Amino acid sequence: ALLAGTVSNTERAIGASSFDLSTGNFWTVGNIAVPNPTNAVAGTSGLIRATAAPVSFAGNFKFPGGAAYTAPTAFPAIIPFFVQDSTTILLGNWTEGIA
Repeated sequence: ALLAGTVSNTERAIGASSFDLSTGNFWTVGNIAVPNPTNAVAGTSGLIRATAAPVSFAGNFKFPGGAAYTAPTAFPAIIPFFVQDSTTILLGNWTEGIA
């Protein structure tokens, strides 16, 4: 049961051709190439939970320090995101192997 004042949202699956940020902030993904999301509005933020290593992230995603994509190796893994503008999505670092 949720505590009074607690906010929760539905976790949605990222599909190879479906990732609509207007439908939520919490996402799950597996072994796919993550597409650029639709409806990326500046100021939107959230989390992506990986149950397997995504193959890649589309070009709108930017990684810490301008680095290339590095796949997580222990699961589940969580990565935060922040939409800077409609074509720039900033990602944090993976937090891996949460148990």
